[in-house]
Amino acid sequence: MIPGRSDYETWVLTLRDWRTNPQQDLTGLPALAEEDLSPEAFSRLVDHITEAIQAVTDAWQENLRRTTQEARTDFELARALAGSRRYLRRRVELARHPGLPEALRKVLDDGCTRDVTRMQGELEQQMRDMAAQEPGQATFWGARLLVVKQNPITAVLAADPSPTAPPPAPPAHHASPANRWSHRRIL
Repeated sequence: MIPGRSDYETWVLTLRDWRTNPQQDLTGLPALAEEDLSPEAFSRLVDHITEAIQAVTDAWQENLRRTTQEARTDFELARALAGSRRYLRRRVELARHPGLPEALRKVLDDGCTRDVTRMQGELEQQMRDMAAQEPGQATFWGARLLVVKQNPITAVLAADPSPTAPPPAPPAHHASPANRWSHRRIL
C-alpha cells in the first residue's frame, strides 16, 4: 500500500504504471472488497483494469508480430512464441490477483482464458491460411504450424503466476558446494 492513499488509489496508481512498465510488481496490492467501494468507484476500477489489460494485450500483439516476422527459422519462431508469453503472463497475474474481489477475479480469469485460447487458435489458423495461399510452400507453413502447436501461448494459463506464490526451492543436490558434484563419477 502507498502511505496516505486509499486501497482504491493504490490500485489505480499501480495499474497506471503496470500497463506500460513490465517491472511493476502487483504483489503488494491490498485486498479489495466490492462492498467497500461505491458502485461508481467499483465501475471506475473495472475501467482501469480493462485499460491496463488492453495495453498489455496490445504490447503482446506488437511484440509477437515483430518477433515472428523476424523469425527466419523454426527455432527462432519457437523462441518468439515463448518470449511473447511474458506479456500474457502479466495479464494472467492481474486476472488471478488474490487482492481482487472473487467475482471480478473469476470474470477476468474466464475472459483471459477465453482470449488466450482464441489467440492460439488464430495463430494456428494463420499458418493454415498461409499454407493455402502458398501451395508451393505448404511444407514450410506446415512446419510453422507444428511449431505454433508445440509452443502454445496457452501455456501461460497452466502455470500459476500468482504474485503471492513463493519462488521454487533450489534442487537438493545443489544445496551445498560440497555435494554439488557428488552425483558424478570420474572414470
